[in-house]
Amino acid sequence: MSGVGEVGEGAVSRFYDGSDEIPNLHLYDRTLYNAILGKRGQAMLRKLERALLLLPRKRLIRGALAEAGEVCALGAFALQDGLDRGEVLETVQARLEYDFRDAGENEICDLGVALGWQRCLAWQIGWQNDEGAPPWESHEARWRRLLQWVQARIS
Repeated sequence: MSGVGEVGEGAVSRFYDGSDEIPNLHLYDRTLYNAILGKRGQAMLRKLERALLLLPRKRLIRGALAEAGEVCALGAFALQDGLDRGEVLETVQARLEYDFRDAGENEICDLGVALGWQRCLAWQIGWQNDEGAPPWESHEARWRRLLQWVQARIS
């Protein structure tokens, strides 16, 4: 479980405004660590692992919840309830009043919260999915990396 609470250099981009100081980064780090190791976080990570393993095509897209019949990590999590991709988008959009086909970072985080994730863990999963590797990473490699990331944090 090494690195469980490590934010990582790139993950800070969602909380960092470019100034020389990163206020309360240690608090975010601790909150993320507790979210991952807590009972709720562990249950959610197990559900995410199951959702990733149940995907018919072992691929994750980058930068969108669902597109052309494929999903990101949080989209895969939303699908595990038996909804088809269109229903996932409609359900989440109705709940949050966003169009997730063109969602940005904040909306994707809100999606995670709407699905039951703690905000910091939703941010981290979004970062791992979209920014945790080079942009040229294949959809299949992204799926493998996310699955490994999740499994490494399940105790």
